[in-house]
Amino acid sequence: EYRSGLVLLLLELHLLAELILCMLVYHCQYLLLSQFNIMWLVTPILVGLAVFAFDRSERPDRIVLKDGNEIVCRIMFEDEGRVLFKAKKKVESIALSKVQEVRSVERSSRAFLDRLSSLSRTSVAELAGLALWAEEHGLPGEAKALWLRVVLLDATDAEAWGKLDSKRTKTGWRLRLGNRTFTADEFRGSGRDWRYAIEIPTAHFLVKANGDLVNALDIAIELESIYSMYYERLGQQIELYPFEWIPEIRIHGGGKRAPQPPVSGVDAWYDTKSNVLMVHGDQPQANHVRRAALDMMIENSFRMALGNRAGTLPVWAHEGLANEFVLALRSDSHQLKLKGGEPYQAWFEAQARMKKKLSIRRVFGSSGSDYGGGTNKLGFRAASYTLVFYLMNNENDQYRKAFFDYLRAAFRGKGSLSTFERAFPVPLETLSKEWNTFIHETAGV
Repeated sequence: EYRSGLVLLLLELHLLAELILCMLVYHCQYLLLSQFNIMWLVTPILVGLAVFAFDRSERPDRIVLKDGNEIVCRIMFEDEGRVLFKAKKKVESIALSKVQEVRSVERSSRAFLDRLSSLSRTSVAELAGLALWAEEHGLPGEAKALWLRVVLLDATDAEAWGKLDSKRTKTGWRLRLGNRTFTADEFRGSGRDWRYAIEIPTAHFLVKANGDLVNALDIAIELESIYSMYYERLGQQIELYPFEWIPEIRIHGGGKRAPQPPVSGVDAWYDTKSNVLMVHGDQPQANHVRRAALDMMIENSFRMALGNRAGTLPVWAHEGLANEFVLALRSDSHQLKLKGGEPYQAWFEAQARMKKKLSIRRVFGSSGSDYGGGTNKLGFRAASYTLVFYLMNNENDQYRKAFFDYLRAAFRGKGSLSTFERAFPVPLETLSKEWNTFIHETAGV
């Protein structure tokens, strides 16, 4: 039954065999470490993939043409003059002048976040209204998240419970998870077995959580906000496509079987091979979650846009990009904003005061250990950050374009220093001098 089910799953979803194998290997490794039962571990993985992929196919994007025809597809990219779309596994382009309307998950997701930012998260009526809007605009995961918020606010709201997989008993409403049911109060803290983790397929992620549900819902929304800002700031410039291999977000409330962080004190981390972002505990540090999220965003966006599943950016470029973005994020009430172009003063000052500054050549030669636990990890982090910040935010727009051209080449395996030098309109020595001058001027040192 398992084998035939797997074959049907592959045929139905057109997933690559190596993707399934990769995820199964990862989860089996997790199985050996955690001493879980293989049947309940593997089955939810396959079911979760099937449900989410099927959900995507049930809510395709559409391009309505001026001649009245429609194209059922997946919108990959839009700019001022064209729309890139994927139909029958091929990315095609159509001039915007021929298009009357575009309906897509990407557009609905951005509109949803805008609407959410202006409403009260303690108002049952406002949350329910937005949940109905999300259902109508192809966002069932976002709708589910809002209905869950409603029942946490009002455990007697019949409309919200009716939208969920629930059961009404003599003692009140209960939510079905696996072979058990739970009251709303049972989602306010940790302690549930991971087998009864709740699943929320948002526009771009599959969120699973067995901890404090309010915290999990907040993280899910923040990740979607980060996704939207990331694509607005980098996606439009580099022409990045939306995710197709859906990342899984596991928010684990803790307990004996909770996976332990790879580094002590880290609350969130991302595993590239399995495409899983793990969040540990009910009160994770926001900067840890955001930094891990950027690792996930960079890996998935470049992978899909450039068509190289084995590709990766050089360490310095990945580190610099991720930190340039994360250090520009600001929390304003329940809304996350990106203050692009605002330097993180502490790292500029740290590099400006270094007796022996790292050169561009030395930054290029850095490895992961230099940023994780080396004796000069602050120096490398500051150098990669200030270099990327300079290339993206200095007054010469040519540098930004050249840097993005280099990133495309680097992800395809051509990330050498010579490729970097050829991308820029000035010699490396000139660029180095300008960068150092920028560092001191910004730091005021």
